[in-house]
Amino acid sequence: MNFTPSDVAKLALMAALSRFLAYSKLAPESLKRLFFSGLLTIIPVMLILKQPDLGTSMVFIALLFSLWFWSGLSPFYLLLIVSPIFSLLAAFHWITWVIYLVILITVILIARPKMFLGFYTIIANLAFGIITPYIWNSLAAYQKLRILTFLDPGRDPRQAGYQIIQSKIAIGSGGIFGKGFLGGSQSQLKFLPERHTDFIFSVLGEEFGFMGTMLVVLIFAYIIYRGVAIAARCRSKFASNLAWAAVTILFFQFFVNVGMTFGLTPVTGLPLPFLSYGGTSMILSWMLIGFVILADYHWTEY
Repeated sequence: MNFTPSDVAKLALMAALSRFLAYSKLAPESLKRLFFSGLLTIIPVMLILKQPDLGTSMVFIALLFSLWFWSGLSPFYLLLIVSPIFSLLAAFHWITWVIYLVILITVILIARPKMFLGFYTIIANLAFGIITPYIWNSLAAYQKLRILTFLDPGRDPRQAGYQIIQSKIAIGSGGIFGKGFLGGSQSQLKFLPERHTDFIFSVLGEEFGFMGTMLVVLIFAYIIYRGVAIAARCRSKFASNLAWAAVTILFFQFFVNVGMTFGLTPVTGLPLPFLSYGGTSMILSWMLIGFVILADYHWTEY
């Protein structure tokens, strides 16, 4: 069994952020609160990006923003914080970027957020837009190809786009009821790469069809629903944060993994909880469920 330290880091960050945000006396939109919780996240993210492991880094960022929201930060403030990402994407076409900046500044002037946040938002959006060409030029050729292939898999059907194309073929060939267990041609004849890890959902779609995949989606939806309900009723803020964080990780990995099979999200290597092959990934998934059950068991405690 392979050991993946980044899976252990997910648990550590989940506990650290949950505790810090639960016991912090600062207001949700406090700069100090946002800075220290962001620092807790950025340090492991930078280390993991060195591996490189973009998928796990995305989980950490999603966990931070999710816990900010659950701890009381308004969606508007969250949108302002992530707005530089939109600026970076819009800056590939300068007219689009200018229109985006005009809309953003208008929204800030109307909403009148705290001065530091409004100032940060404008400066960060300008900075991200200006450095976009430099970031793109600094990427390796394979990284540029991966991004372009995500946007258009057909541009490189035999190399970078091969996985997504074969995944769509596998899911589409399954029809309503599928081809039966071990009856899928794409998976059994090994046209579909990484079929036991990244693209396990494609195998389910081919062998069990639409009905089989919908059953899996409904089971996950129920797990997420129960997790959110437990997090909402916990009287202890720390227990509530912990349950919410566990649900966030499960949902995010499920969403990204399933999205990969349809070409809706980048191929990042995130496993499908409970189904993808992998020792530490499976242990992590069950430990997350364990945290939710533990929070439910102690829901009356403060």
